[in-house]
Amino acid sequence: MSRELGSDDVPNALRAAGALVETYEGNFVPDAPDDHWIPEVGRRGWIVLSKDEKMRYRVAEKRAIAQAGVRAFFLVPKGLTGPENGRILASAVGRMARFAMGNRPPFIAKVFRNSTIKTWERPRA
Repeated sequence: MSRELGSDDVPNALRAAGALVETYEGNFVPDAPDDHWIPEVGRRGWIVLSKDEKMRYRVAEKRAIAQAGVRAFFLVPKGLTGPENGRILASAVGRMARFAMGNRPPFIAKVFRNSTIKTWERPRA
């Protein structure tokens, strides 16, 4: 779930890898503030996928992630195409699932170009 990942390339690649995918566009109004949609993602038990690593530094977003118990993965490579983003995340689906099941939320984790996962931060309310 992210609006920064944009095109259909990422959701389609994730679905092809066996993931259940909901998109920002299919569930929330355009330009809803992050601290408004993030709590709903938490209530629904979904995982946030994003490229907006600045979200990690914004107090309102970090608080929303913490309070809603959200599991968030941020794709850290910059300047990639939609198909490249999709390939990396599709390759990381299994790792993300294991990481999400093995780590209590809330958390913010990084997804690297080689599809490895690393904890970035455990935000607090």
